[in-house]
Amino acid sequence: MQTTSTSVTPPRPTRTKVSTPVCRQDLIDRARLIEPLRLGRARRLTLVRAPAGFGKTTLLLQWQRLLQEEGQAVAWLNLEDDDCQRQAMLTGLIDAIHEMPTGPTATQLRIRGTASVVSETALAELVNRIHEYASPVTIVLDDWHVVDGSDAAGVVAFLLHSGPPNLHLVVAARDCSLPCSRLRVAGQITEVDNEQLRFTREETADFLAGVGNLEPTADELDRLHGMSAGWPAAVRLASGALRDADDPARMPIIHSGWHRTVGDYLDEVVLNGLSCATVDFLLATATCDHITGSLAAALSRQSSGAGKLENLERGGLFVRAIDAEREWFRYDPLFAHHLRRRLARDYPDRAADLHRIAADWFAQQGMLGDAVDHALAIRDDDLAVELVETHAMRYVEGGEIAELLAVVEKLPAKKGTDRPRLQIAVAWANCLVHRMQRAECALEHVKAQYLTRGEVNTEPLIEADVIEACVNVYRDRIDKAENLIAPCLNRPHAYRPWVVAAAANIQTFVYVQYADFDAARREQEWARPFQARGGRFAEIYGQFMDGLSAAARLDLEYAGRSYKRARALALDGAQEPKHAASLSAALLGAWHYERDVLDEAEPLLEEAHELETDGGTADFMIATHVTIAKIKSLRADLPGAHAALTEGESIAARLSLDRLAVAVLGQRVRLHLEQGDLLTAQDLVVDDSRFAEGNNRIDAAIRREYAASRARVLAASGSYSEAVRLAETVSEQASCEASPHAILKTRIELAHVLKMADRSTDALQVLAPALAAGGEAGLVRSFADGGHLVLRMIAELYEARRRGRWPDGLPDVPLRYLLRILSATTPQTAAGASSRPQRPTRERSTAELSLSAREMDILGLLDNGLTNKEIARHLGITINTVKWYLKSINSKLGVTRRQQSVTEARRRNLLR
Repeated sequence: MQTTSTSVTPPRPTRTKVSTPVCRQDLIDRARLIEPLRLGRARRLTLVRAPAGFGKTTLLLQWQRLLQEEGQAVAWLNLEDDDCQRQAMLTGLIDAIHEMPTGPTATQLRIRGTASVVSETALAELVNRIHEYASPVTIVLDDWHVVDGSDAAGVVAFLLHSGPPNLHLVVAARDCSLPCSRLRVAGQITEVDNEQLRFTREETADFLAGVGNLEPTADELDRLHGMSAGWPAAVRLASGALRDADDPARMPIIHSGWHRTVGDYLDEVVLNGLSCATVDFLLATATCDHITGSLAAALSRQSSGAGKLENLERGGLFVRAIDAEREWFRYDPLFAHHLRRRLARDYPDRAADLHRIAADWFAQQGMLGDAVDHALAIRDDDLAVELVETHAMRYVEGGEIAELLAVVEKLPAKKGTDRPRLQIAVAWANCLVHRMQRAECALEHVKAQYLTRGEVNTEPLIEADVIEACVNVYRDRIDKAENLIAPCLNRPHAYRPWVVAAAANIQTFVYVQYADFDAARREQEWARPFQARGGRFAEIYGQFMDGLSAAARLDLEYAGRSYKRARALALDGAQEPKHAASLSAALLGAWHYERDVLDEAEPLLEEAHELETDGGTADFMIATHVTIAKIKSLRADLPGAHAALTEGESIAARLSLDRLAVAVLGQRVRLHLEQGDLLTAQDLVVDDSRFAEGNNRIDAAIRREYAASRARVLAASGSYSEAVRLAETVSEQASCEASPHAILKTRIELAHVLKMADRSTDALQVLAPALAAGGEAGLVRSFADGGHLVLRMIAELYEARRRGRWPDGLPDVPLRYLLRILSATTPQTAAGASSRPQRPTRERSTAELSLSAREMDILGLLDNGLTNKEIARHLGITINTVKWYLKSINSKLGVTRRQQSVTEARRRNLLR
């Protein structure tokens, strides 16, 4: 059979399809988005993809105008449903090129032959024509989503991969399935999405001023921008609602008529074109602020929830992934609001069931805050309380204290006070962050439930006693602690592992205060099985206690291992630093400082400070605030040092922690003396009765530390005899009851005072044994911070050792250790105590500007385009630590932004 070839000529497109849409004059300038488009002009494809109303066409109109002003050829094709056929698409492209104000002006290509042959012949002819033109040709395909996936897509796919080099395609769509993977790999695509198209706050203000001549107040603008989330269509509708209102300044119009207008727009433009199943899925899943695949499946009772969410995102239905793994999604606020209103209107009885399903799902996933939010959304207070009661202790045992307290704050007032399990958890959480009045109030609720019934030795009451002991220990009151925890420790298998582990940690703390380190070690060894079963925080706190005990007995290496184990446990699996991570950062940072590893110490301490966790015993707060002050003093940042001490002083007053107060006072005295401000230092120690109360070991240690500061001031005042007597008394008292570390510190203070009193031989006799003990332990900064006279004596001993003239009768101190202390010293004062710090020179030294190895690592990852979160994950550190390093890098390189640091590093040949 012979086939007869026929001529097929599709109808010519209407002029409106190939004409540029009218650009309104009241549109705001999108200059910040034009520049990326201009930079991508040499690439094959620009893809502008976003849901309806995000200003895709508006952006491209502004760009087209700029290109035409430069004399470039731009064709525009407005796609419609009848363009799905291959021939219709090809005809539209040819006609769009024919209608260009500049560019090829030959007569329209005619299409001949059978349908299958015609398209290929005409397509090849189109490619050749554009190639022969030589100059750049841009073709804009607007509303691509109406033809996406049809036969017409083959024409554009051919142009993308086989088009001439001077052809640039621009596609604007809600959804696009064009084959772009190779283009992305080759760097031949520029993409603009809805996040980039959202109005900034400034653009929202410009739009309101330009379109409606509206000038809302700053608060009104913040509210409108927040509600609209920068969605341009919503801002336009809001401007109309405000412009038409009797009083445009009254923002409540936005909450009423505006939402209805937005809803009408979404119904007409988006929802009315969807299938019933898709609309039902949207209504069900919009119940939640954020949603994942399994939750979506549970709410909608439809399979493959994750797949449906991804399809909705690709389809431009106002949903977007909010995490790098693309597991969690969120609807745009106004879209979600409209869906919830429509659900309440069309299915009023369904919302409560959906909230209960969501509450149950979130609770099972350990997301208690979200679960409670859904229970409270339907005013089911009992469900909310039950959820918190069921899961609260898991949060305590996991160290998620702030998260639990935030959830408890959501519960209605006085709800749950009759539930002992809940109140036990509330008491633990408040105690662990020094909210002692609330902890004691929760304990009263627990006791009221049992004591009124005559029950005394029940498990909740024994646990309440352990919490009370913890409250006392956190307040440095150790007198009653052992009696309170004894019932629990005597019958450990009768109570939950968490309670036993906590009691053992309290007992360890008491042993350390009484310098019974063998007992402290045995207690921790005995408690290990309970810590392992009591939750992560029990294990972490056990490591804290083990480390504090080791540091007090001068086993610095063991202490470091304990702190590092605690830190690893705290960070394992944590998305963001939490309570335990903050505490571990404080102790580990102070440990690094003692060893003079400031580059490791400083970011850890800054992390502990930024998280502002009032947790743990006073040791943690001293480690944070006092050590930060020491580092800032070494960095010649005296205002920063005093600010850190002032903050520590404020915390000490608020929490009634004399141990923190006296540590802050001691460091402040040193700073003032180093600055030559003797009068202020004298004022700090004028009140002998300030720390006179209390008779336990901690109270005695506080009085010793205060007396040591007073002795230093007396010596600086010239009252040498009185200073020596006081310092000797402090040292003798410490020798009888204090830890080896505390004893060593009093010996350093005594040596300093003796040296000031011109009793050099006696000073060396005191200092040398302390150095011998410090050398075995690896202490550095305890001596380096001892003052210029202590350093002078160490320098004398170093010279004596180097020259082989070590004084008779002094214990041996290794030369390398003495050199390490002297090398660590970077005093910011001149020779004498009365000297003031030298003003930093304007030009920083090479040493100051040099980047550490860790900073170079971060700079390299920054150069590779990694985000802060990705850098943190790659290096096994926290995001706050990354931020601290970036701040340090910027400071050293003299820049203010992350990209500037990369540019400057390249200029200095630090990166290759």
